[in-house]
Amino acid sequence: MRVLAALALVFLVAIVVMLTFASDVFWEAVG
Repeated sequence: MRVLAALALVFLVAIVVMLTFASDVFWEAVG
């Protein structure tokens, strides 16, 4: 269970980083 929790945490962090990066690129393109 601890391994699954660690994987889920890493997955969530990766999603947040991707969204932040995508948002930054999006605003650069718009602005």
